[in-house]
Amino acid sequence: MDTQGAPERFLAALHALKATVIRPEIELIEVPAPKRAAPFAVAIDGSVIAGTDDVDANHLPAEGTFLLLYDPEGQTGWESDFRVVTYVEADLNPVEARDPLVSAMAWTWVVDALGHVPVRTLSGTVSIITSASFGGLQQVPNAARVEIRASWSPTSEQVGSHLAAWMAILATAGGLEQVPSDVTLLDSHRDRHAHRNSRRRRPH
Repeated sequence: MDTQGAPERFLAALHALKATVIRPEIELIEVPAPKRAAPFAVAIDGSVIAGTDDVDANHLPAEGTFLLLYDPEGQTGWESDFRVVTYVEADLNPVEARDPLVSAMAWTWVVDALGHVPVRTLSGTVSIITSASFGGLQQVPNAARVEIRASWSPTSEQVGSHLAAWMAILATAGGLEQVPSDVTLLDSHRDRHAHRNSRRRRPH
């Protein structure tokens, strides 16, 4: 991204993101950020690429977007000059999708991931999407997805822990277990498999 003219506070936040470590089962790619949401922004797409069964380029168990917004003047409802907007979607077992508590369970992934991260004005939604096939498509298995949208305000430019929290949500949604010791720096995964960008949905 072009950082020419960016304030030092936003540059410090970018540095914190670059220093964040990621686990090898998660791939991150920087993508164009929306230009109208804030004067300065950075967007990162992520997906679980390993660690679960039958992971391939056409069937990702979990994927999403992390968006960091910066407005030196702040915006209504932020209570900060920074705002994080996130999106995660993942496959669900159709039987699990019928559980009336599944949405609340998915939201606990967000709360737990942010447990030790200082944030303000946390809000979000959880949607359960199900589909059933009929007629000539009756042999197609029923499908279900969970979509988690969450946003919150960091209290400083040290936003690495916020990116890590979003990756923890992504990992939980993708069925990954606890973080292994062999982690990799964020920069080493950028610009790989860019062809997947077109199938990612980004938060608005």
